[in-house]
Amino acid sequence: MIRTARDFRCACILLLAVVILAALSLGLAARSTWSYSLTNKVSSNTLSLVATFDVSRSGDAYGFNVVIFNPTDSLLTILWDESAMVLPSRQSARVIHTGVRIINKAAPQAPTAIAPRSRTTETIWPAPLVTTSGDFSNISISLQNNCIISLYLTIQDASGKRVENWTWTFTETKVPEAPRKPFNWWL
Repeated sequence: MIRTARDFRCACILLLAVVILAALSLGLAARSTWSYSLTNKVSSNTLSLVATFDVSRSGDAYGFNVVIFNPTDSLLTILWDESAMVLPSRQSARVIHTGVRIINKAAPQAPTAIAPRSRTTETIWPAPLVTTSGDFSNISISLQNNCIISLYLTIQDASGKRVENWTWTFTETKVPEAPRKPFNWWL
């Protein structure tokens, strides 16, 4: 209980010290940045794939965007129903891609044909994470430091079927934030 002017000043100084310490702790907090790198590619070198992942600071990957290029002189076809993604939990998951309606996620998917020397752009999701109650923008894959995601695409051309495989490793880096300027209470 504050009874004198001195008690009031002490309470004000204590409150000011708490506010300053709280501001400093907020300013020195670390945030995460995520990076990923292609760590393994096993294929017949007839297909080129460039992938980008939208990863939040908290380590959730939203969307798996791929550009697939056919550098050959023959038609290539991606057989989606025979392709899979391996999640960080090591769970193998059927993939669904751009153009598939959520309500049809369990239905067979039409193959994607890629003409000679051309490309296609797709966004791929693991089917088990897609629910019929939401939309694709809410689907996320929780990442851990040094986790791995692999993609296995079954490709067919005039010579037959084959599987091409890409593996990415995700790395978390803690980046300290610069201290914020203290608020000038007396101005």
